[in-house]
Amino acid sequence: MANIKINTEAIKNMYAEVAKEIDQLDEEVRAEYVGKPVEEIAEPIRKKFSDAGINLDITGYATAVSEGKDFQFVVQ
Repeated sequence: MANIKINTEAIKNMYAEVAKEIDQLDEEVRAEYVGKPVEEIAEPIRKKFSDAGINLDITGYATAVSEGKDFQFVVQ
């Protein structure tokens, strides 16, 4: 069996950076799209996150943004 050592501190830092980027994108998206129809905002939101290398459930997120509600991001 391989001897594998995991640097948990590095992993925590990586997730913290990802969370910071998601928070920033979420803030930008909400400043522009809260209250607008899901059909109008889903594609621009998907593109913004995709351009940042982030794949997410766009339907649920776009609905939350449209309604001004919280959204639970799950990083995998």
